[in-house]
Amino acid sequence: MPVNRLVALLTPVFSAAAAIGTAYVRKHFPGLPVPSAGELTGLEITAATAGAASALKWLHGHQKWEERVDHAALQVQMFGSAAQKADPAYTQEVQKYVQGEIAALEQRLASAPIVTDAEEFASPPTAPAAAPQAPAQVQQASTAAAPQGS
Repeated sequence: MPVNRLVALLTPVFSAAAAIGTAYVRKHFPGLPVPSAGELTGLEITAATAGAASALKWLHGHQKWEERVDHAALQVQMFGSAAQKADPAYTQEVQKYVQGEIAALEQRLASAPIVTDAEEFASPPTAPAAAPQAPAQVQQASTAAAPQGS
């Protein structure tokens, strides 16, 4: 029996077990606060809902996974049959074109300069340009440098 069917069949059992487990804990652990009948029913419903929701979430994910596997198998079948139907002369032309493109790229890569990190950091950094002075600072500097006795 597939796992997804087993989970689907056992979901009500696990939900009921979660609700019963809540009542069991309330009855056999006297140190816990005693909830009213309405609160106990709410806890049981919450536990049953959590059990059912987790099973349904797993089933949803499993169905998505099965869909992806089926889609991949279909693509493999389609590609295999298309490759068998392809004209051998056309396939050879495509292979020649691809090999030519690869050879051209290899030539371009061979002639490209190679810069390593060591070369990049070996060159001294350029000094930043001096910041321009504001006009008021230039006037103050020129009046301070002028002779006083003229």
